Amino acid sequence: MTATAIAAYACRSAVSKTMDCCDWGILADAVKGKRLAVNPARGIENLPRKTAKRRVYLSAEDVARLADESGEHATLVLTLAYCGLRWGEAVALRVRDVEFLRRRLSVHENAVQLGVHHAVGPTKGRKRRSVPVPAFVLDQLATQCQGKASGDLVFTTPCGGYLPRPRSANGWFTRAVKATGFRPSPRTT
Repeated sequence: MTATAIAAYACRSAVSKTMDCCDWGILADAVKGKRLAVNPARGIENLPRKTAKRRVYLSAEDVARLADESGEHATLVLTLAYCGLRWGEAVALRVRDVEFLRRRLSVHENAVQLGVHHAVGPTKGRKRRSVPVPAFVLDQLATQCQGKASGDLVFTTPCGGYLPRPRSANGWFTRAVKATGFRPSPRTT
């Protein structure tokens, strides 16, 4: 089957990922292990080109509307939008990580959701970083941290556990996006 025929049946990204896996992965290992003389995937032409996804950038007014529509998660939305944290980094923040006097967040943990549980480990880059926090977001974080111990999570479930990702179909984030009317919708990463 030619690359053109494959492209007729599959989306571009799937073809690209499959060819990368074959060219640089499985078949390259087979050549290295002397199971194949040459890599048959090397040099295939006419592969579909990757197209960049359209990115959605929100204005400050849009972020404020989204935060307002997010109800009890407004501070989380503001933190994600203005501090540039990934979802797992935000939900792994502890009160001690909010440096109020320096107006910074100490980011060093990531909570990955595995089914209904979370695995906590280092951040994606495996490096600690200090992130600036705008004053108005810091004020919201102060309210969020009020009455919590330094080791407590900043953003939690009602039981005090790690906050799960919003469900795509009917979760709080989807409802907030629909209420604001954004098209296409922003995503959480």
